[in-house]
Amino acid sequence: MSVSNVNEEKEIINVEETETKDSENEDENEIADVKKQLVLFGLEEENCDVAISTKDKVIFVKSTFLQYVFGDRFNEILASATNNHNENRDGNVDGILEEVKPVKYKIDLEAENIESKNIEFALSFYQPLQFSVDVDALSTDFDGILEVCRKWNLHKLRAYLEDYLCTKHPNRPSNSSFNYTLNKDQLKLIKLATKFDIKTLYHETMSPTPRIDLGSMKDNQAFQDLPMLTRYELLRNSVIHLFQRKGQSIISEVDDIFNFYDVLLYEKRTPDISAKKSFQEEPCFEYDPKEKDCFLAEPADKRFVVLIIEGIKLYVDSYILVDNSPVFEEMLETAFRDESGKKVLAMPGKDVNQIAHLLTFLSEPREIEVNNTDLLALASLIDEFEMTLLKDKIRLFLENVHEDKPKVQLKYLKLVCMLRLSSVSKFNILNQIGRGLTRFSKLRLIKELYRLNLETIKLVAQNRLWYLLQKDFDNLLDKIQDEMNVILDIYMSRASRR
Repeated sequence: MSVSNVNEEKEIINVEETETKDSENEDENEIADVKKQLVLFGLEEENCDVAISTKDKVIFVKSTFLQYVFGDRFNEILASATNNHNENRDGNVDGILEEVKPVKYKIDLEAENIESKNIEFALSFYQPLQFSVDVDALSTDFDGILEVCRKWNLHKLRAYLEDYLCTKHPNRPSNSSFNYTLNKDQLKLIKLATKFDIKTLYHETMSPTPRIDLGSMKDNQAFQDLPMLTRYELLRNSVIHLFQRKGQSIISEVDDIFNFYDVLLYEKRTPDISAKKSFQEEPCFEYDPKEKDCFLAEPADKRFVVLIIEGIKLYVDSYILVDNSPVFEEMLETAFRDESGKKVLAMPGKDVNQIAHLLTFLSEPREIEVNNTDLLALASLIDEFEMTLLKDKIRLFLENVHEDKPKVQLKYLKLVCMLRLSSVSKFNILNQIGRGLTRFSKLRLIKELYRLNLETIKLVAQNRLWYLLQKDFDNLLDKIQDEMNVILDIYMSRASRR
């Protein structure tokens, strides 16, 4: 960036006096802060009535010129600036400035870290006949000048800079390099578009398929500085590009996985695309009638408890209930006794077959098998009645089970979530899904997938993608995993706060 050297620089001394007191004595210390003075547009010093204090200089200019630049916002900006100045500076500095010049208005930008060169560039733009403003891709501080535009609503200058960035900048979107791996300068241009909401620049930049070097993205600060969704897009394009020569079936599945992520991250939803066909509804679990029959006979022993479910009486030894459930133990303390002296517990809303199924596991040795165990029903009762021993039995089963059918695998994941089991159980199932023969597009057609929580659905997609990457790009897997996990963890943490 260059602005004609007509503007004059001098030095003024801003003296800040601070008074410090301690328990022994009172001293007054004066701290001298030497700051250069810049008078814009070759004006006479005595004609400047506005002082703009920046990070490195104090700029003096006429208020009539700022009225032209700011328009209707002149009074708002100057009033606000004067208030801020009075709040942040003591009277001594104000006095020194007024001795140097007849300053009426003060704009304090020191705290905002704005440099004088960017103020000079911005204001000089509005004096086109006297000063030539040259934009150069290497030397122009676009970030700083656009920050000034945002602070002062300089729409005309912003439009000028946007046009340069979109049509003349060497790293502009029309450059064919945006179809390939981006360098750091191009990444900085994308950051500029996102930071200042330059929609045209961002749209034209991201509409092709720009990519990032996957091997170095973790150490690429320009990439790490980008917003989450922009990083995701570049990562997405780069991973898909890896599979371009791996066959259409693999490319299609990778596309399906990222299409799922697209909807998750951009629309914050996981649409259920499974077909709702009544004739394909899964039949209810068929309980063995012998289970219930074992608890129908009334014993004479008063230690037995009467459970009344759906009008049916089941008899169970109180020891079995108390030994396995602190909830049942508490309920029995206040339970009434019937005429035979047995304690009675009514269980409204419960299914008699499910309760009998539970009692069977509590009262006799029995292994968990897919065909003879209603695990989801057991899980809901285990959670309600705090049955840790039976919960551990199911946990061990899920940690060691081997299952090929995707529908059953997804049911097991649901079970893990319901019982809040360890990650060992969860990843035993997830890894089998990842290594399985069922593509992600097929998994999305199974209704059991949508019975999982959002976090678990995300893990299903991730593990399938990790498996595909591991087969052919194991050297990049850790780097891609780390970046995707960061992006998705940020999303999940935001989603949980909504």
